[in-house]
Amino acid sequence: MRALYVIFFLLMLIFMAVQYNDPDAPLWILYYSVVAIWCAIAFFRPGILRGTPLLRNLALASLAFYVLGFLWEIRTFNPEFLGRTMMDAGVETTREAFGLLICAAITAFVLWADARNVPALRAQRT
Repeated sequence: MRALYVIFFLLMLIFMAVQYNDPDAPLWILYYSVVAIWCAIAFFRPGILRGTPLLRNLALASLAFYVLGFLWEIRTFNPEFLGRTMMDAGVETTREAFGLLICAAITAFVLWADARNVPALRAQRT
């Protein structure tokens, strides 16, 4: 599981890097960096999201944000979004919707996988 945290962390770094020419790059860099932070926290402190209500609730809130954002953006779904330019109707919002879906999926995985780890909880109790 910990190897997946690293892979997802690096994936989010790549996603942040390719935002360099996007008009709303700061916003997307923020979205992807939050996911990268959850991956890093779960990697360095296994079980901490489960054992710390504040962190768990923040991760759940970001997950809810990503899911709601996906549902909002996908309304303008364009099935030809891969073969068209960004300026075509519904293409940019469809791509953004899937970016939010990726963020939601990785955040959900981190929450699920971290809940299975208990070393941080044992360390706090001793």
